Amino acid sequence: MTERMPRKYRLFTNYLLGAGVVTLLMTGSLAYGIFRSLNVFTWLASYLAAVNVTTFGFYGFDKYRARIGGRRIPEFVLHTLTAVGGSIGAFLAMRYFRHKTIKGQFQILFWALTAFQVVLILYVAKVLLF
Repeated sequence: MTERMPRKYRLFTNYLLGAGVVTLLMTGSLAYGIFRSLNVFTWLASYLAAVNVTTFGFYGFDKYRARIGGRRIPEFVLHTLTAVGGSIGAFLAMRYFRHKTIKGQFQILFWALTAFQVVLILYVAKVLLF
């Protein structure tokens, strides 16, 4: 008999799966609908736009749930969305919704992930352009 996954981890899985599906659908729609091109840069730009919109939406939904006292989106999910490219959406959502701006541990991890992404982008740009 298989053991059921604890509820906490099922929530993580459900939220991440939902975010992944939304991001993939938006990426495909943007790449084909707007650009009508299938090159790598188009897909990358579409992916980044989609993941940032998704991240912004998840932060907004979490703020809404916080206000009404409902079940919140786990911080792990918010950080995962940030880590996979949604830093701009996360930053804008934190400012727009005034959400997760005071919690110290959350801010430290957010800025560490963002700094890592900036370093990674600069490294990739250096390798590709020089």
